[in-house]
Amino acid sequence: MNLFEYKDYKLVFAPQTLALKPFATLWKRDKNKSKKTAIAELSFIYFYVDPRSDFSDIIDDEERRFEIVKNLDLHEDWKPDAKVLDALEFYKERSETVTSKLLKNIIIGVDNIGNTFKNIDPNAVDEKGKPIYNIAQLVTAAKSIPDLVTALKIAQEEVKKELKKESRAKGSVEKAAFEDGF
Repeated sequence: MNLFEYKDYKLVFAPQTLALKPFATLWKRDKNKSKKTAIAELSFIYFYVDPRSDFSDIIDDEERRFEIVKNLDLHEDWKPDAKVLDALEFYKERSETVTSKLLKNIIIGVDNIGNTFKNIDPNAVDEKGKPIYNIAQLVTAAKSIPDLVTALKIAQEEVKKELKKESRAKGSVEKAAFEDGF
C-alpha cells in the first residue's frame, strides 16, 4: 500500500486514502476547515510506519514517536489515541512487504551489533584475571562493519525501489514510449 508520499515538505496522499475507513475516521473527526490535526495525524502515521520516512532508522518506538511529534504540528505531549493507532496498524499491515520486513530485521540486528560494541569493555577480565574479550576477534569484527553498512544501504535502496515500482503499478499512469508520437 503506497498511499502516502512526502513531497516538497508536505504530506501528499492518494485520493483513495480517504475512502479507507481508518483514514476517513481521522479526517472526518477533525472539524476544522484546514484539517490541520488530521493532516498532522496522517503525517505521523506516514513518518512512523513507512520505510521511506526520514525517521525509519530510529529503532526505539518511543524515541521515534517523540522525534516525529517534535517535528510535526502536534503538541509536545500528544500521543496517538485508539483511532490513530488503528489507522497506523492498518497502514503497517498493508504496506509491509517481505523485503521491508527483512530490512527492518536487518536494521534491528545492526543496531544490536552496534550496542554490543558500545558495551564492550576491552579491559574486562574474568574471575581468574583473563581477558573476557579477545581483541583480535573484536578487530576482525570491526573490519567487517563497512561491508555490513554497505549491505544495509543496498537493502534500503532495494526497498525504496520496490515501493516506487509498486506505486507505479497500482495506479500511477505512465505513458509508454512514443505514446504521444514523436
